[in-house]
Amino acid sequence: MENVIAYFVSTLMGVIIGTLINITVNRFGEKKRFKKKKKYFKDEIELNISKIDEWLGGIEEYRNYTSSNTLELFNYYFDLKSFLSNAALLLFKTGEIYDVLSNEDIKDYQIVAQECTINWENILNEEVSKNKKNFDQKETIQNVMFWKQKFENHKKTLQRIYSNIK
Repeated sequence: MENVIAYFVSTLMGVIIGTLINITVNRFGEKKRFKKKKKYFKDEIELNISKIDEWLGGIEEYRNYTSSNTLELFNYYFDLKSFLSNAALLLFKTGEIYDVLSNEDIKDYQIVAQECTINWENILNEEVSKNKKNFDQKETIQNVMFWKQKFENHKKTLQRIYSNIK
């Protein structure tokens, strides 16, 4: 009888210790995965800021060609769909985004991400094509200023979000 009790107690202790070890290892693994996701999100934001810088360079070219009345020579394609949001989407899906950003930053990030899509890409590039065909300098400059302001605001928003990541 003593052997049965000793066997039961040792088995129970083994199960309890094994469970505690498993829980501890999983917690450390989750923390490590979360840190990686957060790093990927920060890297993604940095890359998106550099893409916005490229688009601002394209807007500057657009303005220069408009000012010199040679818009028909302008040949830049604004590739807004190249904006990355995979790491952000992963954080959204798991709910971990709330551990990384404030509600205001989440809302602002969503606005930027929604405006850097194939639809906005088409709108911008179609406006450029339309302005090349029917050149009106005043209207084109207004168009340039609109997009320049939009991209500058998006860049400032991403820089603020980057600095606010917890």
